[in-house]
Amino acid sequence: MNIRIQTMGIELTAAIAAQVEKKMQALEKYLHTDTANVDVEVGKTTGHHNKGQIFFCEAHVRAPGVAVVRTREEGEDLYAAIDEVHDELQRQLVDLKERRLAKRRGGFYAG
Repeated sequence: MNIRIQTMGIELTAAIAAQVEKKMQALEKYLHTDTANVDVEVGKTTGHHNKGQIFFCEAHVRAPGVAVVRTREEGEDLYAAIDEVHDELQRQLVDLKERRLAKRRGGFYAG
């Protein structure tokens, strides 16, 4: 899996990069391929806010046989936003897998 991390308005520290790598590598079992590309952008939504949802994490997953999956989450804590993006990507990838299986079996998917 190829993971590319970009930042906006913050410096990419080793801790942030490690958290993103760890969470995105965990999605590999849902993709069933080593050729997936994951583009992740983390940063601040604005430069002048001190309260509220000021951090964001956005991710795009591209893999053969999988439509482009995208999600964006914002929050007061950058690590929480990264966790939320992981959870949402996992949900979307499982949903796509279930749809493919239902189509292959000739059944109906009510998801």
